[in-house]
Amino acid sequence: MDRIRALLGVEAAEKIRAWLAALRLLLRARQQSAAKLGELAGQISGYIADPDSLLDVAPMKAGYEAVQRAYDTFERQLAAYAPLRQHSRRAQGRGRR
Repeated sequence: MDRIRALLGVEAAEKIRAWLAALRLLLRARQQSAAKLGELAGQISGYIADPDSLLDVAPMKAGYEAVQRAYDTFERQLAAYAPLRQHSRRAQGRGRR
């Protein structure tokens, strides 16, 4: 936190809180995306190992849709995080000159 404050200045406390909140949401969305993708990969691996076990495509379709929802959430969180990240990069560049 001290390094962040040094880069952005003490007066940027609210921006720092917003950045950290956005970062936490982004990381949570990334973890959820990875977990859903892992679940789907597990399903696919099972079907590859035993193609006859694919009797109903509904679980695979539901798994794909879960991955898509998780990805959409990640994309929204990334869009919210990006402007905050750009601000910190600009501040970082000013601090180094």
